[in-house]
Amino acid sequence: HHFAKAGFNSHAYASTRPTYPQQLYETILGFIRQAGGQTRLAIDVGCGNGQVTTRLAHGFDDVIGIDASQSQLDHAAAHPRVKYHVGAAESLPASDGSVDLVTAAQAAHWFDLPAFFRECRRVLRPTGVVAVWTYENAYFDNPDASAHFSAFFHSLPWDWRRIELVDKRYTTIPFDQHFDTVKRHEFTLKRETDIETLRAYISTWSAVHECNDREAGRGDALCDAVYEKVRKAMGVKTGETDGFKFMLYHRCTLVLLADAKKMHEGP
Repeated sequence: HHFAKAGFNSHAYASTRPTYPQQLYETILGFIRQAGGQTRLAIDVGCGNGQVTTRLAHGFDDVIGIDASQSQLDHAAAHPRVKYHVGAAESLPASDGSVDLVTAAQAAHWFDLPAFFRECRRVLRPTGVVAVWTYENAYFDNPDASAHFSAFFHSLPWDWRRIELVDKRYTTIPFDQHFDTVKRHEFTLKRETDIETLRAYISTWSAVHECNDREAGRGDALCDAVYEKVRKAMGVKTGETDGFKFMLYHRCTLVLLADAKKMHEGP
Protein backbone atom coordinates (compact mmCIF):
# COMPACT_ATOMS: atom_id res chain seq x y z
CA HIS A 1 0.00 0.00 0.00
CA HIS A 2 1.01 3.63 0.09
CA PHE A 3 3.97 3.42 2.46
CA ALA A 4 5.72 1.18 -0.05
CA LYS A 5 5.75 3.96 -2.68
CA ALA A 6 8.97 5.71 -3.64
CA GLY A 7 9.28 9.26 -2.36
CA PHE A 8 7.41 8.48 0.85
CA ASN A 9 8.81 10.70 3.63
CA SER A 10 9.80 8.18 6.30
CA HIS A 11 11.28 10.83 8.60
CA ALA A 12 8.08 12.88 8.70
CA TYR A 13 6.14 9.67 9.24
CA ALA A 14 8.30 8.54 12.18
CA SER A 15 8.43 11.94 13.87
CA THR A 16 4.66 12.57 13.81
CA ARG A 17 3.13 9.17 14.59
CA PRO A 18 1.58 8.40 17.99
CA THR A 19 3.60 6.33 20.44
CA TYR A 20 2.13 3.57 22.57
CA PRO A 21 2.02 3.56 26.40
CA GLN A 22 4.10 1.30 28.61
CA GLN A 23 0.81 -0.16 29.89
CA LEU A 24 0.06 -1.61 26.44
CA TYR A 25 3.34 -3.53 26.36
CA GLU A 26 2.86 -4.68 29.96
CA THR A 27 -0.63 -5.95 29.05
CA ILE A 28 0.83 -8.00 26.18
CA LEU A 29 3.58 -9.48 28.39
CA GLY A 30 1.02 -10.31 31.09
CA PHE A 31 -1.11 -12.14 28.51
CA ILE A 32 1.94 -14.13 27.34
CA ARG A 33 2.60 -15.18 30.94
CA GLN A 34 -1.07 -16.24 31.33
CA ALA A 35 -0.77 -18.34 28.16
CA GLY A 36 2.32 -20.02 29.60
CA GLY A 37 4.36 -18.51 26.77
CA GLN A 38 7.98 -17.45 26.48
CA THR A 39 9.81 -14.32 25.33
CA ARG A 40 12.39 -15.74 22.96
CA LEU A 41 11.23 -14.55 19.53
CA ALA A 42 8.74 -11.86 18.46
CA ILE A 43 7.77 -10.80 14.94
CA ASP A 44 6.45 -7.28 14.39
CA VAL A 45 4.47 -7.17 11.14
CA GLY A 46 3.98 -3.90 9.26
CA CYS A 47 6.75 -2.56 11.49
CA GLY A 48 7.22 0.76 9.66
CA ASN A 49 9.83 2.86 11.43
CA GLY A 50 10.53 0.19 14.07
CA GLN A 51 8.98 2.03 17.01
CA VAL A 52 7.23 -1.11 18.27
CA THR A 53 9.94 -3.50 17.05
CA THR A 54 12.69 -1.89 19.13
CA ARG A 55 10.36 -1.55 22.13
CA LEU A 56 9.66 -5.31 22.00
CA ALA A 57 13.42 -5.91 22.15
CA HIS A 58 13.33 -4.72 25.79
CA GLY A 59 11.40 -7.90 26.64
CA PHE A 60 12.43 -10.44 23.97
CA ASP A 61 15.69 -12.19 23.11
CA ASP A 62 15.18 -11.60 19.37
CA VAL A 63 12.75 -9.53 17.33
CA ILE A 64 12.11 -9.53 13.58
CA GLY A 65 10.50 -6.48 11.99
CA ILE A 66 8.73 -6.94 8.64
CA ASP A 67 7.43 -4.25 6.32
CA ALA A 68 6.48 -4.05 2.64
CA SER A 69 8.37 -0.75 2.32
CA GLN A 70 12.16 -0.71 1.92
CA SER A 71 12.12 3.08 2.46
CA GLN A 72 10.51 2.61 5.89
CA LEU A 73 13.09 -0.01 6.84
CA ASP A 74 15.96 2.17 5.61
CA HIS A 75 14.96 4.66 8.33
CA ALA A 76 13.96 2.11 10.99
CA ALA A 77 15.46 2.38 14.46
CA ALA A 78 18.43 0.07 15.03
CA HIS A 79 18.72 -2.31 17.98
CA PRO A 80 21.19 -5.19 18.54
CA ARG A 81 18.38 -7.73 19.05
CA VAL A 82 16.31 -6.57 16.04
CA LYS A 83 16.56 -7.69 12.41
CA TYR A 84 14.44 -6.15 9.63
CA HIS A 85 13.14 -7.80 6.47
CA VAL A 86 11.10 -6.57 3.52
CA GLY A 87 8.16 -8.93 3.40
CA ALA A 88 4.44 -9.57 3.62
CA ALA A 89 2.15 -10.34 6.55
CA GLU A 90 0.91 -13.44 4.76
CA SER A 91 4.40 -14.97 4.44
CA LEU A 92 6.40 -14.63 7.66
CA PRO A 93 10.15 -15.38 7.69
CA ALA A 94 10.09 -17.95 10.48
CA SER A 95 9.98 -21.72 10.79
CA ASP A 96 6.94 -23.61 12.05
CA GLY A 97 6.32 -23.39 15.78
CA SER A 98 9.26 -21.07 16.51
CA VAL A 99 7.62 -17.74 17.48
CA ASP A 100 6.28 -16.56 20.85
CA LEU A 101 4.56 -13.33 19.79
CA VAL A 102 3.31 -11.81 16.53
CA THR A 103 2.37 -8.12 16.68
CA ALA A 104 0.73 -5.74 14.21
CA ALA A 105 0.38 -2.11 15.31
CA GLN A 106 -2.01 0.00 13.20
CA ALA A 107 -1.38 -2.43 10.36
CA ALA A 108 -3.65 -5.52 10.49
CA HIS A 109 -6.48 -3.80 8.59
CA TRP A 110 -4.22 -3.71 5.51
CA PHE A 111 -3.55 -7.47 5.60
CA ASP A 112 -5.34 -10.38 3.99
CA LEU A 113 -6.52 -11.35 7.46
CA PRO A 114 -7.44 -15.05 6.97
CA ALA A 115 -4.04 -15.63 5.32
CA PHE A 116 -2.27 -13.66 8.06
CA PHE A 117 -3.98 -15.64 10.83
CA ARG A 118 -3.13 -18.93 9.10
CA GLU A 119 0.49 -17.81 8.92
CA CYS A 120 0.44 -16.85 12.62
CA ARG A 121 -0.88 -20.32 13.45
CA ARG A 122 1.98 -21.83 11.43
CA VAL A 123 4.85 -19.87 13.03
CA LEU A 124 3.59 -19.68 16.62
CA ARG A 125 4.52 -22.12 19.35
CA PRO A 126 1.49 -23.80 21.00
CA THR A 127 1.71 -21.16 23.76
CA GLY A 128 2.26 -18.31 21.28
CA VAL A 129 0.25 -15.10 21.23
CA VAL A 130 -0.91 -12.58 18.62
CA ALA A 131 -1.34 -8.91 19.58
CA VAL A 132 -2.95 -6.54 17.10
CA TRP A 133 -3.88 -2.98 17.89
CA THR A 134 -5.34 0.03 16.18
CA TYR A 135 -6.12 3.64 16.98
CA GLU A 136 -8.90 5.82 15.66
CA ASN A 137 -8.52 9.24 14.08
CA ALA A 138 -7.30 11.92 16.48
CA TYR A 139 -9.44 14.27 18.54
CA PHE A 140 -8.69 17.30 20.70
CA ASP A 141 -10.00 18.94 23.88
CA ASN A 142 -11.65 21.54 21.60
CA PRO A 143 -14.87 19.96 20.18
CA ASP A 144 -15.08 22.30 17.16
CA ALA A 145 -11.50 21.49 16.15
CA SER A 146 -12.27 17.78 16.62
CA ALA A 147 -15.38 18.06 14.40
CA HIS A 148 -13.39 19.78 11.62
CA PHE A 149 -10.66 17.14 11.87
CA SER A 150 -13.15 14.28 11.74
CA ALA A 151 -14.92 15.77 8.70
CA PHE A 152 -11.54 16.13 6.95
CA PHE A 153 -10.61 12.50 7.70
CA HIS A 154 -13.94 11.20 6.44
CA SER A 155 -13.75 13.29 3.24
CA LEU A 156 -10.55 11.57 2.06
CA PRO A 157 -10.33 8.70 -0.47
CA TRP A 158 -9.36 5.98 1.99
CA ASP A 159 -9.91 2.32 1.21
CA TRP A 160 -13.05 2.42 3.36
CA ARG A 161 -13.45 -1.34 3.45
CA ARG A 162 -10.23 -1.37 5.48
CA ILE A 163 -10.53 1.93 7.35
CA GLU A 164 -13.99 0.91 8.54
CA LEU A 165 -12.28 -1.89 10.49
CA VAL A 166 -10.39 0.85 12.36
CA ASP A 167 -13.50 3.04 12.77
CA LYS A 168 -15.23 0.03 14.34
CA ARG A 169 -12.17 -0.62 16.54
CA TYR A 170 -11.62 -4.12 15.11
CA THR A 171 -14.95 -5.33 16.56
CA THR A 172 -16.06 -6.57 13.11
CA ILE A 173 -13.02 -8.83 12.58
CA PRO A 174 -14.00 -12.46 13.39
CA PHE A 175 -10.95 -13.22 15.55
CA ASP A 176 -12.79 -16.08 17.28
CA GLN A 177 -12.88 -18.02 14.00
CA HIS A 178 -9.09 -18.28 14.23
CA PHE A 179 -8.23 -18.30 17.96
CA ASP A 180 -10.19 -19.60 20.92
CA THR A 181 -9.05 -16.91 23.36
CA VAL A 182 -9.76 -13.27 22.41
CA LYS A 183 -9.17 -10.44 24.90
CA ARG A 184 -9.78 -6.75 24.19
CA HIS A 185 -8.24 -3.79 26.02
CA GLU A 186 -8.83 -0.07 25.49
CA PHE A 187 -6.24 2.68 25.95
CA THR A 188 -6.10 6.40 25.28
CA LEU A 189 -3.00 7.56 23.40
CA LYS A 190 -2.16 11.16 24.22
CA ARG A 191 0.65 13.50 23.33
CA GLU A 192 1.32 17.19 23.33
CA THR A 193 1.74 18.67 19.90
CA ASP A 194 1.51 21.93 17.97
CA ILE A 195 -0.34 22.92 14.85
CA GLU A 196 2.71 22.71 12.55
CA THR A 197 3.41 19.12 13.66
CA LEU A 198 -0.27 18.31 13.13
CA ARG A 199 0.02 19.66 9.56
CA ALA A 200 3.11 17.48 8.98
CA TYR A 201 1.29 14.44 10.43
CA ILE A 202 -1.69 14.65 8.09
CA SER A 203 0.62 15.16 5.10
CA THR A 204 1.94 11.61 5.70
CA TRP A 205 -1.52 10.03 5.36
CA SER A 206 -1.84 7.66 2.41
CA ALA A 207 -5.25 9.14 1.45
CA VAL A 208 -3.69 12.63 1.20
CA HIS A 209 -1.06 11.21 -1.17
CA GLU A 210 -3.85 9.53 -3.12
CA CYS A 211 -5.58 12.93 -3.51
CA ASN A 212 -2.36 14.47 -4.83
CA ASP A 213 -1.90 11.55 -7.23
CA ARG A 214 -5.39 12.03 -8.63
CA GLU A 215 -5.12 15.80 -8.95
CA ALA A 216 -1.85 17.66 -8.36
CA GLY A 217 -1.91 19.64 -5.12
CA ARG A 218 -5.43 18.57 -4.14
CA GLY A 219 -4.39 16.70 -0.99
CA ASP A 220 -2.13 19.56 0.08
CA ALA A 221 -4.99 22.04 -0.40
CA LEU A 222 -7.29 19.92 1.79
CA CYS A 223 -4.57 19.79 4.48
CA ASP A 224 -4.16 23.57 4.32
CA ALA A 225 -7.93 24.03 4.66
CA VAL A 226 -8.29 21.81 7.74
CA TYR A 227 -5.17 23.39 9.26
CA GLU A 228 -6.87 26.78 8.98
CA LYS A 229 -10.14 25.49 10.44
CA VAL A 230 -8.42 23.83 13.38
CA ARG A 231 -6.22 26.89 13.98
CA LYS A 232 -9.24 29.21 14.04
CA ALA A 233 -11.30 26.87 16.24
CA MET A 234 -8.45 26.84 18.76
CA GLY A 235 -8.14 30.62 18.59
CA VAL A 236 -4.53 30.60 17.41
CA LYS A 237 -3.56 33.73 15.46
CA THR A 238 -1.55 33.45 12.24
CA GLY A 239 2.11 33.96 13.08
CA GLU A 240 1.58 32.75 16.66
CA THR A 241 1.40 29.05 15.88
CA ASP A 242 4.96 28.26 17.04
CA GLY A 243 4.52 28.32 20.80
CA PHE A 244 0.92 27.08 20.91
CA LYS A 245 0.75 23.52 22.26
CA PHE A 246 -2.30 21.32 22.66
CA MET A 247 -3.16 17.70 23.47
CA LEU A 248 -3.89 15.17 20.73
CA TYR A 249 -5.79 12.00 21.65
CA HIS A 250 -6.53 8.67 19.96
CA ARG A 251 -8.70 5.87 21.27
CA CYS A 252 -6.61 2.71 20.95
CA THR A 253 -7.88 -0.88 20.97
CA LEU A 254 -5.59 -3.85 21.68
CA VAL A 255 -6.79 -7.36 20.77
CA LEU A 256 -4.89 -10.33 22.22
CA LEU A 257 -5.26 -13.80 20.70
CA ALA A 258 -4.16 -17.21 21.91
CA ASP A 259 -5.05 -20.88 21.68
CA ALA A 260 -4.28 -21.63 25.30
CA LYS A 261 -7.44 -23.45 26.30
CA LYS A 262 -6.31 -23.36 29.90
CA MET A 263 -5.20 -19.76 30.25
CA HIS A 264 -3.80 -19.25 33.75
CA GLU A 265 -6.17 -16.64 35.11
CA GLY A 266 -3.56 -14.94 37.23
CA PRO A 267 -4.00 -11.77 39.31
